[in-house]
Amino acid sequence: DDKRRYKVLLPGEFPNVYPFIKVIDTSTIIYERNINKKYAIGAYLDVFLLSYWPDDDVEADRLFRVQQRYKTMNKLMIGGNYRTAKYRLMEPFAKPFRVIFSAFGKTSSYWCAKMLDLSSRTPTGFLGSVSWPVSIRDRMPAEWFCDTVELPFEGNLYNTPKEYEKILSHIYGDYMTLPSEADRISHEIEGYYQSADSKTEA
Repeated sequence: DDKRRYKVLLPGEFPNVYPFIKVIDTSTIIYERNINKKYAIGAYLDVFLLSYWPDDDVEADRLFRVQQRYKTMNKLMIGGNYRTAKYRLMEPFAKPFRVIFSAFGKTSSYWCAKMLDLSSRTPTGFLGSVSWPVSIRDRMPAEWFCDTVELPFEGNLYNTPKEYEKILSHIYGDYMTLPSEADRISHEIEGYYQSADSKTEA
């Protein structure tokens, strides 16, 4: 990357508002729905942290609910660029809270750090994303990640968990079948290539 086109943003490092690494393409810019445009970054690749989950189901559920509260607070702090009426109606009520929390240092970076602090290096029987789980289903048997195999991607071979089929099926069900168009979820981003004097829609 001689032209330094790519950049690594650490968790919670402005303008990264998430508790995981983002590798961005600085020749582009992305505006995400319901996120203030001041946090716009280039087209990105997410790098999630694997962490140990509690063995106890009740404790794991408690951990997930705590993470979801922190996630909601982070969402409050980064709000903007609203695409739906529901969020636009909420903004007059959210803005005063944003100002107050920011005055006490409880910015997006603070909530990202809180989510990262939930991660643990103490070995248990379960692994997954703790700082940014999609659901409690992100908690999977640690043994699924013990061994790796090489799989091809874009002309190269990469180490992948040997039990990748179990992992994908656990999270997504029938991951080889596309859902119906009505059930497909999009980030609904607005993206552009950047140049010195203009932007071209991507």
